[in-house]
Amino acid sequence: MGFLKDIAERKQFKRYMLDAWQQYSTLKSLIREPLILVDIRTGRIIEVNAPFERILGWSMKQVVGVPIADLGIWQESSRNKVVKLILKKRTVKLTDIQLSTIDGDVLTGELCAKIVRLNGGLAVLATFYYSHSLMTVERFFNVNEREFSSAFDPTTDVVTISDFQTAKYIKVNEAIQNLLGYQQANLLKKTEFDIGVWASVEERTDFLKKVKEDGPQLLETALYRQEVGYMPIKFVVDILCTEGKNYVMMVGHDVTNLRKAERRAIHLAYHDPLTNLPNRTLLYERLEQQIKLVQRYNLHAALLFLDLDHFKNINDSIGHPIGDAVLKIVTTRLKASIRTNDTVSRVGGDEFIILLTRLEGDFNEVERQVLMTAERIREILSEPMLIDAYRLQISTSIGVTIIPEHGVNTSELIKRADIALYKAKELGRNMIATFRSSMQSAVVQRMRIEAKMRQALQNKEFKLCFHPQVFSRTHEITGAEALIRWVQGKDVFSPEHFINILEETQLIIEVGEWIILEACRLYAKLMDNKAISLLDFKFCVNVSPKQIQHEGFYDLIERALKQYNIPKRAITLEVTEGIVIQETNNTIEKMYALKKLGVNFAIDDFGTGYSSLSYLKKLPIDMLKIDKAFVDTITTDIHDSGIVSAIITMANSLDFEVIAEGVETVDQLSILEEKGCYLYQGYLFSKPLTFDSLQALLVAQSSRQI
Repeated sequence: MGFLKDIAERKQFKRYMLDAWQQYSTLKSLIREPLILVDIRTGRIIEVNAPFERILGWSMKQVVGVPIADLGIWQESSRNKVVKLILKKRTVKLTDIQLSTIDGDVLTGELCAKIVRLNGGLAVLATFYYSHSLMTVERFFNVNEREFSSAFDPTTDVVTISDFQTAKYIKVNEAIQNLLGYQQANLLKKTEFDIGVWASVEERTDFLKKVKEDGPQLLETALYRQEVGYMPIKFVVDILCTEGKNYVMMVGHDVTNLRKAERRAIHLAYHDPLTNLPNRTLLYERLEQQIKLVQRYNLHAALLFLDLDHFKNINDSIGHPIGDAVLKIVTTRLKASIRTNDTVSRVGGDEFIILLTRLEGDFNEVERQVLMTAERIREILSEPMLIDAYRLQISTSIGVTIIPEHGVNTSELIKRADIALYKAKELGRNMIATFRSSMQSAVVQRMRIEAKMRQALQNKEFKLCFHPQVFSRTHEITGAEALIRWVQGKDVFSPEHFINILEETQLIIEVGEWIILEACRLYAKLMDNKAISLLDFKFCVNVSPKQIQHEGFYDLIERALKQYNIPKRAITLEVTEGIVIQETNNTIEKMYALKKLGVNFAIDDFGTGYSSLSYLKKLPIDMLKIDKAFVDTITTDIHDSGIVSAIITMANSLDFEVIAEGVETVDQLSILEEKGCYLYQGYLFSKPLTFDSLQALLVAQSSRQI
């Protein structure tokens, strides 16, 4: 259990009290009697001045941090009496006090002491004088002008002494002229009110009352200088007493730069540094205020959660400066799309949340208004952007929540807007989705599946099965595609039930690593059992762009090949055409590095994505896999038949292997052979097999070849 408390103001107060003590330290040059500062709580000495060292004999190194009682500087009974009196009256003046020097000599004199606040605690500031011809700390301002100037003019801080009753200035140092432009002589004719230190007599009276009761206080006020305007000045204010009369001492300095820095810090704490938009913190505050208004005045409000589709590709492919420029253009367009009382905030890399306020009407009317606004924003953001030599066009997915129907809790509303955003992406991106309770149920179910899959990885519930790949002219198995299955008791789940969750979480990295290692292990087992006689037999393993881009993927492949001592060309990595859309220089470099390592690449489900000849020429591809959707209708649809012919022709021209997926009938295979495709996988030969079943087929095949 812990507790948090904001101590910024207290820390600032401590710093200024240290400054105040530095000013007291400046006074030490004027005080010719022993001066000592003692912490009340511990009784330890904080500081002494030079006359203390000279007259009483102890050096500063000997006494600082030492309890004053240990010095034996005065009798115990006398010391206890003085301490009790100081704590009661806070300011005392005692005569006939006897103090002992380090040599045992006894001095009799007058002790003036007062309680001061220092570093957030209390201390006693005391002066002992035994010759009435010398000054005390309470009468230091009676020094002549030359002595006063020599002590205070070198400091850049303003030092003023004024009459407690009239507020008329008695002494001021030279810094007042540098700071406010007043001549010292002219200022001595004025009062604290004349230069604007106080707003009223009552304010001064109340403040000085607090100083009398609690010791030195901080005062910040704005003083006027003609060519500059009002300047924030911070003073440490104390009251000095001599011969029954009180005086006010102020030590102050200009805090303009400090206030500017504070305002800048506050702004940065609540705004995004790149776009200058409100950040998540400020959005939360405004959303909380809006929820209260909605409830009080029976209004509506809404959140639009925006995510720029595939924005990462811009950063990865053409650089972060261009990406930053895109975000700034998006910011400008969003601000121009909303009313002045609405809020646009940036809450993540490419994520924005818009708070629409003071919406009137029933839920259906409000939802219609909000969706119109969202559609307008989506269209505006889709307009082309010209940045340097690039013409960019982005799409946006938007999730919507309505307040109060979708909740009145800040975090819950944003979470539900995020759920709606996820639904918009699931629908194909560049879409708008309004939150529905069924979405949350789906998310909860999704989280449960993710948790179960993490447990499944630990419990070794994932298994590999293999779909044979066959050369039609000889009916030989030349390879197999490794397919993951999730086995829970008697239930076996194929990838369509969980692959999306793997792809959208870091689980794809962990499970993907297991698949690679397991495929290599089983390949080595086939070799050990002499089930493989073909030198070009290979396992095809599906991998996602996330896996390839992961910094440890190359090392994983290299380690797996070495660990199980299998041929480098034994593994073909299958990627979808999505890698063509998402390709980046970084991804291509990693693919070529893996190619040099010896692995092959195949494009899975070819023809269903966005591939072009120019992109295919960039990538180190060895094989194209014709998607099952075209094979299904190759005997009945002339267009699909033509697409298959084009894919085979293109593969041959680029010297790629080509294999057809999902071959289920003899007629389908016959047409594929006529077009020049002789590799296939599908139910015509076999369903996906367990490893033992595949091994049995390969052993039988190897025996026939011998």
